[in-house]
Amino acid sequence: MFHIIACCPAKHLEHSLTSEYAFAFSNTGTVDIEYAWQINMDEQYPVRSVANYSSRSRRNDARSKITSLTSHEHRQRHNPSFVGSVKSNRRQLLSSRDNLIEVKPTARQCGPSDLFSSSAGLTERSSDSWLESDDLPFGIYPEKGILSPDESVECVLRFSPVDVFDYKAYLTCKMENLDPELPELVIPIVGRSLLPYCHFDIPESDYLLGDRRDAKLPGPIGYQPDDNSLPEGTRVIELDVIGIGGSHVIKFRMINPTSDDYHFAWEDRTRHAEGEIPKFHCTLPEGIAERGKQVDFAFTFLAEDIGIFESFWLFRVEKYNLECFFLFVATVREPSVCCSLAHLKMRPTVLGTNVRGSVSIINNEEFQISFHIARDSLYSEGRLQHLKITPMSGILPAKSEQIFWIEYQPTLVGEFQFSVKCVVKRMKALLTIFVTTTTYDIIVSVTYVDQNGQIARLNQNKENIIDYGKLMLKTPVTITFEIINSSKMTLYYSWDLGMTSEIISRNMYTIAMPQTQDHVLSESRSNCSLIVTALQKTVIKNHPILLKISRGPTYRLILKATANKPILEFSFNYYDFGPCYIRNVTPYHIDLRITNSDDVPYILECKFEKKPHISVNLDALSETIIARSSIIVPITFRPLEQVHYRDDLHFIINSTIEKKITITGEGIIHKIRLVNPRDKSVDLGNLPINKIATKKVPVINDGRAALELKFDLMKNLPGYDRFRERFQICPDKIDQENSKKDHTRASISETKRSHTLDVTLQTVEPDLSEVLEIEPAESIVLQPGKIANVVVKYKSTRRMRPFVVKMAYQTNSMIQPLFILRGSCIGAEFRLNRTYVPFGIVVQRCLSETKIVLLNTGDIGVRFKWNTSKLPSDFSIAPAAGYCSPGMDVNFVVSFRPTQHDSLIEGNATLEIEKYGDLSVRITGASCKLPDPVDTLFFSCRVREKIMRSLNVENDTATPWKLKPEITGDYFFVDEVLHVPSKKSATCAVTYAPLVMNSENNHHEGTLLLKLPDDKAPLVYCLRGLSLPPQVLQRITRQFPAKTKYTELLPVYNWLSRQQRFECKIVNTNGNEPVENVKVFTFIGNSKIDVPANGQRDYRAEFYSYKESKYNFKETIGVEYRPLHPAEETAVNLDINCEELGLFPYELRLRAIPAPAEKTTHVVAVLGGSTTFSLTISNHARKTAVFAIKVNNECFTTPKNVEVPALKNATFDVTYEPCDVDNISATLTATSEIAGEFVYDNSQLRWLNPS
Repeated sequence: MFHIIACCPAKHLEHSLTSEYAFAFSNTGTVDIEYAWQINMDEQYPVRSVANYSSRSRRNDARSKITSLTSHEHRQRHNPSFVGSVKSNRRQLLSSRDNLIEVKPTARQCGPSDLFSSSAGLTERSSDSWLESDDLPFGIYPEKGILSPDESVECVLRFSPVDVFDYKAYLTCKMENLDPELPELVIPIVGRSLLPYCHFDIPESDYLLGDRRDAKLPGPIGYQPDDNSLPEGTRVIELDVIGIGGSHVIKFRMINPTSDDYHFAWEDRTRHAEGEIPKFHCTLPEGIAERGKQVDFAFTFLAEDIGIFESFWLFRVEKYNLECFFLFVATVREPSVCCSLAHLKMRPTVLGTNVRGSVSIINNEEFQISFHIARDSLYSEGRLQHLKITPMSGILPAKSEQIFWIEYQPTLVGEFQFSVKCVVKRMKALLTIFVTTTTYDIIVSVTYVDQNGQIARLNQNKENIIDYGKLMLKTPVTITFEIINSSKMTLYYSWDLGMTSEIISRNMYTIAMPQTQDHVLSESRSNCSLIVTALQKTVIKNHPILLKISRGPTYRLILKATANKPILEFSFNYYDFGPCYIRNVTPYHIDLRITNSDDVPYILECKFEKKPHISVNLDALSETIIARSSIIVPITFRPLEQVHYRDDLHFIINSTIEKKITITGEGIIHKIRLVNPRDKSVDLGNLPINKIATKKVPVINDGRAALELKFDLMKNLPGYDRFRERFQICPDKIDQENSKKDHTRASISETKRSHTLDVTLQTVEPDLSEVLEIEPAESIVLQPGKIANVVVKYKSTRRMRPFVVKMAYQTNSMIQPLFILRGSCIGAEFRLNRTYVPFGIVVQRCLSETKIVLLNTGDIGVRFKWNTSKLPSDFSIAPAAGYCSPGMDVNFVVSFRPTQHDSLIEGNATLEIEKYGDLSVRITGASCKLPDPVDTLFFSCRVREKIMRSLNVENDTATPWKLKPEITGDYFFVDEVLHVPSKKSATCAVTYAPLVMNSENNHHEGTLLLKLPDDKAPLVYCLRGLSLPPQVLQRITRQFPAKTKYTELLPVYNWLSRQQRFECKIVNTNGNEPVENVKVFTFIGNSKIDVPANGQRDYRAEFYSYKESKYNFKETIGVEYRPLHPAEETAVNLDINCEELGLFPYELRLRAIPAPAEKTTHVVAVLGGSTTFSLTISNHARKTAVFAIKVNNECFTTPKNVEVPALKNATFDVTYEPCDVDNISATLTATSEIAGEFVYDNSQLRWLNPS
């Protein structure tokens, strides 16, 4: 259910304008409604209007058709109460096609007509100019949507005609889910567009519609409504004016679209006050508007004030009794000109000193404006002070700013206010800039402390006598002057010390001051030190000195003093110890000699307190210094920190004269470092026994003083015990660290494998002091910037575990680590995990196996081989030979299969290890006869098939059995373990799977042995098997036309877990040979095919016959075995599937033995030189392999890894550099997890004498 409420204000339209009508569309049902509006023009419209559309009768008739639609003067939005009031009429609304929305002009009942007259619609244009394809004059928004139950939406209908016609259309609403009983909603729409008598080309204004007009403003003359509204249809023309003092013109035009000329007139209807001059004036108050032409109008406005000004004018055309009010609105505002700073406070100054500041005036308008400064505004109150401003007049550029410079020259002390006025054209108000200036007076005083300890003040009006009294030669005497600034300004001062060129050339005395020019902040103080030093015996009399205060007074000083020869002579007044190492055991020392050259004794005192870094022995000052004698004052310096030290020793002679001795020094730290940072870890290598390795490590002294050094292993240095005592907070940590350094892992390989300490070395390791020789062995003195070479030589006569020790240096009592030494002495070491293997009693012709392990706990990999010459044939060991890498374990399987009854079978096997001692193992065992069989099991099946027979085993004990059945004979199989529960029986299944055929006289034989626990008699069963010929499952027969190629796809299966290659052969079984070498057919296929692991591929065979015939062929597929790693014997099941012969199962027993060593390479090199040769390595695997290269001799240099593509060869270089006069043999091993191991053995290498 739905409902529509239409709101249609009656408006007249000028063509090309738009009118809108709103109505509410509501869903009063219980389901969602999806709607879509469509507008269809009536076929008879548009048409020309031939009757007076504005007559009352036509209007009333039209209104009578709007039976259930309400017209309002404004849009009324939907509300629930309004919807509820019209729900009862919704059925009549939907069923009536007479419901009409009428869009039409409104006619007045009396009085003059408006701009839209009924006769204005009578033009000469016809309806033929409107085409069916033109845009419709009607539109609606929204066009479609979805309404929920009890929801409404406001729809807006627009009428936008583009020509002068009467229009009629139908508004149709398409709705989903509409009640079938309700008809489709169709609303007729009519409208008319009119042509005006006159058309004014003026912009639209919202002055009235937007409620911008003040309702209290008066209306036009002759119109006084009750609600203070304006006449209907009043047109508004607005004018924006910036600034006052000028006239402005409003121009617009009018078009006469009619076919007649007519007279028009403008009449001012504005309410003016008495004596008021109108602000608006019409330049063309009346005239003739010619048909089809335009008339230009101009109104002038005089802007005299800021605000909004209105003027009402009535436009009249008497011929058509046409009138229309026009409201002219002028808005006048000030230009947007402002100051960047409203108040400028200039910095304080003093009398006689000018100060300057600046301020900007900003013009934000789009045009330039002139300005000038009012001269009377440049004076302060009472015209006591005056400002200068630049510029005084000029032009403010558009969208820019003008900088004004303000200068002030004070003549009075105090604060003054200025109000600077700037006159800007078109601005009613003046721009005012407030300026504040402050002027201070200089208030200063100068004091010092005289010889009597009294504070004296300098007088600026007379000379000031400064008496230094008696001076000691070459001893500076200082008088400190304090300058006090009590004013509000910072003052500047300068000293003129009066040191003329004549005084300087005489070199009798010097006068100095560190700060001859400086400043004193307001209300603060500053000290100046005047230093006088007498160089010779002299009298200073009337020496002038001036102190000048900027913008203030000048003080005159007269200096007086007397200088005599020194009474006591000191060997130095200043001594610098220079750079000294901190916390040195031996302190730095200097003696101060004091000599009395006078004939009378003197009492000398010293004011000094002992400090941690310096000490002075003042015992010699306890007695009087007799005439013509000297004393020694020892001074000791020991820096504790890395800082500069300065200490003063104050000596007082006879309690009156003071002598100052300055002692300076600098604390520095040791800067002993390695020249090459890579030497922080020195690797001596893994040396063979009795080989020597030498490493040279340069060390530099980056300190600023010489240093005595002792190089050695840290724990061997003399001060190591004191060094440990210094770290008593963590003694366990040091012991643990030394333990880690000295007691390292057993070997490099074993460290990586087990991370355990080797406590089973066959030799006793030497001490590091015995195998390491360090030079220089004694202490040396290393000067600053110099380099000393620390040489480490390593040679061991026995195998040593890898060691890591710290190399350090010692200076005095300090020990500092320098670098780390690493090394080891490598050797071979092997052992077996057991040397005795007892087998016990084994049934005759039965097999028993056990394992022994070879452990390589050394550092070298070698080849090995078992010598079983002293071992009975009943015993066997596998593998019999091989190679054992460092840290590798090799597992051996020892088998015992007795062939005859014997109570004791024993023997010894020797493991021969290359370049190492032999390891022996003793093996013993016994055998018993096979008991009589319990029963015989017979089997019979076709070849390459299998059959299974079962037998019961009963357990009459209370303990469950775990039996390991032993079976002999080919093609018989049984489970490895048989579980028999207590007091129950279990089934033992025996499988017979023959791969070859036999006959009735030649059965396959075997034995099944079940050993029972608790010394029970074993159960023996005889096995007999008969293998019958295979059965042909299918024969492939193909028939096809001659001279036509035929392709047969034969499936080939691979049940193994790795890829296999099959060799393929095609054999003609007919025996027909071609006549005279003429081929009558071809049957070809690939000779090999690769089948992926656990996969299947089709073998493609192509046959072509040149004539009609019959042929028989046999396809043979072979298996290729190429191992990449050594492996024990394994059984592999190979099944070949053929459509003719069925399934062919095979058991392949495969064993991969280690590959032989590569060809021996002979290399010759000169001692001290090197030679490079190449080795080739092959990758037989089907993917890229990475080989790890290892060589058991340090004289060879090889790459760590070599990458070889699949099924390719690669070459790598080996460099041989002999390090001793000896012929050697080395083994190089290339190992890959993918492609196996390659051994280049017994490379005979020898050296040549360089001569």
